[in-house]
Amino acid sequence: AGGDNRDSDYLGDDRTFEYSRTDNDADHGSVWDLSAAVGYPIEFGREIVVALRPLIGYSYHRQNFTVTDGDQTVATPGLTQDAGPFAGLDSHYDASWYGPWVGLEVEAAAAVSSEFIRRVEGFLAWEVHRADYRAQADWNLRQDLSHPNSFRHRADGVGYVFSAGLNLFVSPRWMLTTEATYQSWSTNHGRHRVYFADGD
Repeated sequence: AGGDNRDSDYLGDDRTFEYSRTDNDADHGSVWDLSAAVGYPIEFGREIVVALRPLIGYSYHRQNFTVTDGDQTVATPGLTQDAGPFAGLDSHYDASWYGPWVGLEVEAAAAVSSEFIRRVEGFLAWEVHRADYRAQADWNLRQDLSHPNSFRHRADGVGYVFSAGLNLFVSPRWMLTTEATYQSWSTNHGRHRVYFADGD
């Protein structure tokens, strides 16, 4: 996985009076997802067969990334280091979210009289997930924080997943497929627990 990271600190409530900002690389990490479900198909139709599949499942998701190549882009004298690149940044943020979900899949399939395509299948799927969010971080340059566990995050959330796809069978065993998926995840305010170097 790759990307960018921005870390901002504020003196005021609701993200006001930003006094520090670093823009960094997040090019070393990984993301993986696991989801399984069971359901019962309800089919009807002859020439065009439509299937409804109520589903119940469980999913687990994990994202790990490393923050490197620091660059102080908003600096405040006396509170932050000077603006510009700085060495030694090697922080980590490891997050996971998991929980049960329910969904519905609708599929329509029909045979086709074509030289190249024998069968066409299209589907729409909708899922609602309950998410239990957990994360742990190591902010390696913060001498006032504990290492390797600088802080933890915990929150309850919800996720919505929408999918649509099309399968074109060119033979009984081979098909061309395309699929698009949209996901939206959010949590409540949750808990941010900080572990200081002095044990507090």
